[in-house]
Amino acid sequence: MIWIDPEQYCIIIPKGDTGLFTVNIFDSYVDEETDMAVFAVWRKNQINEQPLIKKVLPIIDGAVVILLKEDDTKDIRGGDYNWDVMLFKNIKGSGEIEEDESISNVFSERHSLLSDSHRGLPTFRILEVNDVGI
Repeated sequence: MIWIDPEQYCIIIPKGDTGLFTVNIFDSYVDEETDMAVFAVWRKNQINEQPLIKKVLPIIDGAVVILLKEDDTKDIRGGDYNWDVMLFKNIKGSGEIEEDESISNVFSERHSLLSDSHRGLPTFRILEVNDVGI
């Protein structure tokens, strides 16, 4: 089960659990056919590193649906991390993304949907689970 604090955007999930939630995109210039979103989780204050979790998502009806599966968190140590949904806009060229190509090389704009200059990125908390529960 997943818990989300709507004021702080803090996500809490037991390690190896599943959860589903939606992030609305309040951007009137979104082109759902060519723009895309990426959900990512990083070590706390380490957004320049490779994300621990990364999901490339379509934008449908002004929102992205994020499904966290057991495999997404089962190998990540319990603790606090940062998360964000980034909006990639204005695809360059043909719109095809090569398998080894960085998403940021294909799009001309990247926008964080959750970054706050005062608080930074919201928390993604993974709870350790043992054989007697959380």
